Amino acid sequence: MLLSLGTFSYATWLKIVKGTFYIQTPLPVLSAMTLLAAFMCILMGLLAEMIMRTYLTVALGGDGIIGC
Repeated sequence: MLLSLGTFSYATWLKIVKGTFYIQTPLPVLSAMTLLAAFMCILMGLLAEMIMRTYLTVALGGDGIIGC
């Protein structure tokens, strides 16, 4: 997410200081793609956590708390 924020901030700086348009650089597309990739990684981690807790609850007969 920091990479996305950095590229969008740089694109905005280029627009304000240098006077370039957003369409002249690939930075807005790059920032959108990195933001989507970051959200997908976070959601995949959450999904993996839910799958592991469900598996451990069924397989071990426990309460789904990992590490106890």
